Amino acid sequence: MKINRREAIVWLGATAATCSTAAHAEGERVIIQGVDKYRVMEPMYEAIRVIVNKRGDNYTPAYIQGISGAAFRVAGPCPCAPICAGAMSVEELVKLLGYEYDTIPWKKEMDTQKWLSEALRKIKSELRAGRPAIVFHAFTNAEWDVVCGFDEGTKKFYGRGSYAGMKDYAVEDEGRTVTSMDICGIIGPTFIRAKTSSLDARKAEVDALKEAVRFAWSTNRDYPYYGLQCYDRWIATFAGNEPRRPDFGCDGYTSGIYGSCRHAAVDFLNEIKPRYPSAAIHIEGAAARFTTEARLLRELRVTLFPPDKPKPGAPEHGSRAQSDLAAGMLADARYEYLAGMNELEKALRSISVYA
Repeated sequence: MKINRREAIVWLGATAATCSTAAHAEGERVIIQGVDKYRVMEPMYEAIRVIVNKRGDNYTPAYIQGISGAAFRVAGPCPCAPICAGAMSVEELVKLLGYEYDTIPWKKEMDTQKWLSEALRKIKSELRAGRPAIVFHAFTNAEWDVVCGFDEGTKKFYGRGSYAGMKDYAVEDEGRTVTSMDICGIIGPTFIRAKTSSLDARKAEVDALKEAVRFAWSTNRDYPYYGLQCYDRWIATFAGNEPRRPDFGCDGYTSGIYGSCRHAAVDFLNEIKPRYPSAAIHIEGAAARFTTEARLLRELRVTLFPPDKPKPGAPEHGSRAQSDLAAGMLADARYEYLAGMNELEKALRSISVYA
């Protein structure tokens, strides 16, 4: 028996009738059009910016990276660090921006397939209503992605991620989220609901700068390492007696994220600078330092993993020359990071005294 395929192309902000035209049957296809791609390679908070801007807000990518704290972070060095050493959770940022939210919690004693069935039901219900959902591990590896469409016939999700769906929407199996259990465990989706309050921008901005400085000097006895401590450990892995073969997860992925985020830090500081004239000279100084740090991190990634070579792209065995080069580039990046944080400390003192 041949099933007639019905398709709903859903535009956020269109009439409710647009979302209700598709029958909830095998072959249903719902895709929300016009969802922005990621502008920052970052695994947590850019998903929120993509969704809230689709709903009518107008935050720059850098601003969301700034107030979330991601713009100023460096931790690890390991590929899990960008999602386990954040200043706040995904839900906390949603709340900070003034939105309510729902999640579908996961517990180890739950039946995986039953949990997945319920999660898929709720995700698709959101998409039919024209609201993209934040789904962990939907298109990338253990990151929060934006799901903005589904196809019942093929059991596929459509959407965006930090390195997926940069042109056309990424397409993956709708059940992919549960395959993250071997990496980070299963993490339930997040649904952004009604906006009930407004962002206190000044408080969020100053808090973000305070957190950036605090984190730079913080220490963590368990892995991953934080801030300057992370840089010290990262440098040591290359500066040891034995040359080290670069690891794409620890060295390529993390340097890519932190380089992209630090570039966002520069744009964030330039965006907020007019609101803090007493601290402008130090905000400019921090931005200059972070510009150089971002460049060094990007150069490190390209040096260790040339883009014209297949990943991981590094030699099977590390050479002394390559290890020394990596250690030197990271040491230079650490110097700029430290200098930038010193400027932020001065900026905060100026804001506190004269604001």
